[in-house]
Amino acid sequence: MDKLLFDNKHYNTAGHAHEITYSCYRRLPYFKDSIAWRIFLDSVRRAKIKFHFHLWAYVVMPNHVHLLIWPCERNYDIGKILQAINGLMSRRYSRLLSRINPDLKNSFLEIAQNHSVFRFWQRGGGFDRNLYNDNAIHASISYIENNPVRSNLVKQASEYRWSSAWESNNNKEKWLPALDRNSIPVKMVNRHRSAGHSALTSAYNQRGASPLRVDALRPVINCNCVTAR
Repeated sequence: MDKLLFDNKHYNTAGHAHEITYSCYRRLPYFKDSIAWRIFLDSVRRAKIKFHFHLWAYVVMPNHVHLLIWPCERNYDIGKILQAINGLMSRRYSRLLSRINPDLKNSFLEIAQNHSVFRFWQRGGGFDRNLYNDNAIHASISYIENNPVRSNLVKQASEYRWSSAWESNNNKEKWLPALDRNSIPVKMVNRHRSAGHSALTSAYNQRGASPLRVDALRPVINCNCVTAR
């Protein structure tokens, strides 16, 4: 039996980033349909506005997706953010297929208790992992953006269109969620050196906080999650 990708345990810790994974139902390659990944990314864009989070990295693979987000609010519910993204995407895609391709929609239906259910995502609602130090956050970005390279879909991460690696090097289309690279904490190579080459590092020093923790950033970052860059 395959190991489940999803875990319903969520930890809403102020200042933490969240590495999020969604898997398609039965690990089927539903995202080979370009309409599906466009609707998914537009759903992320809408959720950013509603729930006020920064998006640091993402990738849409044929049968799963990864996101790295940083909630701007001290009090937030990562479970609701997960549900908002995948629930909205599933509903919109289902309605669209009803109009343009009913036969394809039928392939997503699962019979449950004498009625059919449109099933795009694996059960469980999504998996997330809390991240709170700079090395882990930068490792997560690299892991997410290099998924297509490890899967032999492209030779370089920036060649894969459905990822933040591609977006950062190309013109952004209006349905893409805006990246918030400026709020990513600085990766400290030598943790004993004096910092001062970035506003983020200065913010750590001013508050007397360890550069390992993202929590100290919350009072000093201008968290404008609505205005797209």
